[in-house]
Amino acid sequence: MVEWDGAFFIDNVFPFGLETMPGVQGCIADATVDILESWEVTPVFKSVDNFNFMQEPSDTIVHKDGSIGYTYQYTLADVIKLTDKLGIPWHPIEKKGHDFMFSATYVGFDWDLCSHSVSLPSCKHEKYATRMASYLKARKVSLEETMKIHGTLQHVTFILSSGSSYLPSLSHAIKARAKSTAIIT
Repeated sequence: MVEWDGAFFIDNVFPFGLETMPGVQGCIADATVDILESWEVTPVFKSVDNFNFMQEPSDTIVHKDGSIGYTYQYTLADVIKLTDKLGIPWHPIEKKGHDFMFSATYVGFDWDLCSHSVSLPSCKHEKYATRMASYLKARKVSLEETMKIHGTLQHVTFILSSGSSYLPSLSHAIKARAKSTAIIT
């Protein structure tokens, strides 16, 4: 809560603009994780409003056709049923969720627990490659386009860390460009 000019503002009114918004979502997500942990739904990983529930199989099943399946202590449907009591709005399972598996897409990356690898989904790979190619072909680029490329490259360097050494030059160019176009009052 913030007091300013004789009035009180609660974080959900964002008295300092949208910069504080992720913090508000984070508080709600943190509380959700705490509640889920009290219900023994663990471990839960979250990033702002993205949740990833992980658990080891409780049993292995060999099907008649020889394929292997697993059972778990709880399913994603169980998690949704529990959190319905709290009024948490989840995306439909068909749209963004799936039951437990050894690979998943989370925070924009494909995670494969069996191969211990993290990669960029092919749709993002194509999107980012197209964005980069068009940026490099352009004779002139805007500050906004440069900042977008910088954000894209920051995202990719999470899994391709050798590329992070090139980001400081781009950061300095953005800073210099932003200073030169700043309006001084």
